This record gives sequence, structure tokens and C-alpha cells, in this order.
Amino acid sequence: MSRPEDTRRHPRLLKGGVSVGAATAFASAANYGSNVVMGRSLDPDAFGDAALLVSGLLFISAVALGLQLTVARALASGTGHGALVRGRHRAAVVGTAVAVVIAAASPLLAQAFNMASALPLVLLAAGVPFFFQAAVGRGAAQANGEFARLAASIGLEALVRVLVVVGVLALDWGPAGIALALSLAFAAAVLPCWNVVGADQPRTNVAAGNGAITATVLLLVAQVVIANSDVWIVAARLPGEIGRYAAVALIGRLVFVTASSVVTVVFPTLVAGGSSSNALLWKAVTIMVAFGSALTGAAYLFGGALVEGMMGAQYAGSGDLLWPYAAATTCFVVANMLAINGVARGRIMMPAMLLAGAITQVAVLVAGSSSGLSWVVWAQVAVMATLAFTMLAATVATQVRIPSLAWWHPRTSPSRA
Repeated sequence: MSRPEDTRRHPRLLKGGVSVGAATAFASAANYGSNVVMGRSLDPDAFGDAALLVSGLLFISAVALGLQLTVARALASGTGHGALVRGRHRAAVVGTAVAVVIAAASPLLAQAFNMASALPLVLLAAGVPFFFQAAVGRGAAQANGEFARLAASIGLEALVRVLVVVGVLALDWGPAGIALALSLAFAAAVLPCWNVVGADQPRTNVAAGNGAITATVLLLVAQVVIANSDVWIVAARLPGEIGRYAAVALIGRLVFVTASSVVTVVFPTLVAGGSSSNALLWKAVTIMVAFGSALTGAAYLFGGALVEGMMGAQYAGSGDLLWPYAAATTCFVVANMLAINGVARGRIMMPAMLLAGAITQVAVLVAGSSSGLSWVVWAQVAVMATLAFTMLAATVATQVRIPSLAWWHPRTSPSRA
């Protein structure tokens, strides 16, 4: 039986889903428009360096998403404005620390990944503290249901990024200009959510304790590794192929970017629990599978024309890699959604499984990357498909509560059962 507040929340979720989905669609279009400009303005080597910066953006975004989910979860559980103040303070400290580490390690990172210069990494690092503050504001807006602010933050970040990317490429600033564009976009993302406040309205059935913190950390590490390890490994082991691989990865990751809007909208309801949360989880998974399957099918039919049309003739021949890459990403976003559901409920099993899949992917890619790009992509399909099906089976077993698998079921209060 649904709780009364569950019924009242659905119209707001629908409206919020539309606004955040529209902002995410705009951000995706803007990002891919800038990628097209990069692919056509830079030679493959320079584009490979730019792709590493975009991969660095995904790394930073994964860390920021972890912070955003932590803040959203804290506010959804009713800890209120105090949690928001603490979140802003921690974001300042951690963001500055991460920026310093990236800047200090930039010469070594540039050498390891065969980049022409370390300067782009330093410029990218400068924007990290801003993006972490934006993550805190987004988490507060997400928990409070202020989806218009959240959408504005996403949209403004994308708009600034694409405008500055076009400008710096016109000035022939290369990868350093791309890094500058990313950092300025990070700063812009702070503005719409800066003055969001934490509402002191506790909700029932919110799992608490160290389990939620541990689950968030596991999720964060797994996302970073899965979303970035393939590009990093190709850059280190197959430097002559990084430009071609990056073109495929940038297009194929559209599934992951779009799925993030679904996660943003449903997460507070998953945290609050109630009888409708399981149904909402499966609706979210269904949407992700449907979109990922559609993109994979389109890539299978038109992959070559899509890659060459977007990135230029120098990337001809990469289309055959696009559809299996999209399929692997679809499996990843499904597994990621299940892991995020675990974070919402304060359970570590699903995030731990996602991290195990991440470690497996790195081991497999390092062991066989010398076999070429086709092997790298299909290895990801195998690992991510296995991970998604395993996590789906585990989720069903947990919800159905099969007696023979009683050891598998996390402890829940009667209201959560």
C-alpha cells in the first residue's frame, strides 16, 4: 500500500524529471557539439589529449556525484541545514586537496598518458574546488525537490563549456584551452545552486549509519574506475590509437550521460523508501535499458556514418566499435543504477559488486589491451554484461526474499521490508 506522501510526490517527480531531463538533453547536445568541434579542429594526437581531459572531467564528475548523493541523502533523512553547511566545508577542503594533488602530479600524469604538455591538467585542476561546491548545491536542490535550480546548474555548465570551447579553438589554444573551458564551466555551475538551503523536514524509513557512508565510497570508486579506466589504459598502452578510441568513447558515453538525469530524479524517493520505491527502481532500469538499446541499435546500423559525420574523415573505420561500446555502457548504467539504489538504502552489497566489476575490468583490459581496440571494446561488453546480470539477479533475490538465500538479504526494519 502506497504512503500518502508517495502519491503526492509523483507529480513533482514528473515535473522535475521533465526539467532535469531537458537540461541534461541540452547538456548532452552542447557537449557533443563541442566534441564535434574538437574532433574537426584538432589533429588526432591533440584530440587524444583533449579526450583525456574529458575523461578527467568524468573522474571529477564521479567524485562530485558521490558528494552530491551524500548531501542529498543527508538532507532527505532530515538532518537539515547543518548537513549542508558541513557539506560545503568538506567540499572546500576536499576540492582544494584534489586540485593540489592533480596539479602536483600533472608532469607524471602527462608522461604516463603520453600527453604533449602538463599545462592542461593544471588548468583543469583549478576548477575542481568550484565543481565540488556545485555538487553540494545540486545535492541540496535534489533533496528539496528544487529541480529547476538543478536543471539551471546543469544547463549553465554546459552552455559555458561549449561557448568557451568554440572560442578557445578559434584562437588555436588547443588542449590547454579545452581545460580552461572546463574549469570556467565548473565555476558557472555553482551559481544557480549557491543559496539553496537545507530543509529540516525529516522523512521516515531512511537507513542511517556507517553503511550509507561505506556504500557511497564504494560507489564512487567503482564509477571512477569503470568510466575512465578504458581511456586511460588505451592512452598508456596504445598511444597511437587513443584519438580513434576517444572518438568512439565520447559518442558511446551518451548513454551514461542521459542516465544521470534519471538517477537525479529518482534518488530522493529511493532514499525515503516506502512501498513505491521498488517499482520506481524498476521503472528507472527499464528507461535506461530502452534508451541504451535504442542507441546501440542506431550505432549498429549507422555507426560508421555517425562517427565520421561527427568527428571527421580521419576517424573513418571506427564505426564498428561504436555499437558494442554503447552496449557495454548500457550494461554499466543498469549496474550503476542498482548500486545507487543500494546507496539510497544504506546497503553496501550492490556498490561492492560494482567495485568488483570495476577491478575485473581493469585487470582484463591491462592483460589484453595489446590485442587492439576491438579486443578492448568487446572485453568491456563481456565484463559489464556479466556484472549487470549478476546484480540484477541479486536485486531480485533481495526483493523477493528467497528463503534459500536468506543470508543474502540485508537487514531491514519492518517498514522497509
